[in-house]
Amino acid sequence: MPTGNAYKTFADGRRTSGLRGYAVGLALILGIAFFYSRMIAVNATTVGFTLLLAILGASAIWGLRVSCPLSVVALTDTRSRRYSGVV
Repeated sequence: MPTGNAYKTFADGRRTSGLRGYAVGLALILGIAFFYSRMIAVNATTVGFTLLLAILGASAIWGLRVSCPLSVVALTDTRSRRYSGVV
């Protein structure tokens, strides 16, 4: 059996470079926004909940330094797009 803290081993195995976290998170947020604004018709609550889950996932993997800027990007993106129908 391995010795040491199991959480630390799990967290260290999942961490990647910080810049990669920002890039993947930004691509994920913009991909969700594009998908919901162009592909299917949903209301703003569905978009907000999906973005919340994406930001929580980014926070679990890359930490608070990545998730805070992503939440700001998600907030400004949802205010600038309309999700009421398919374009």
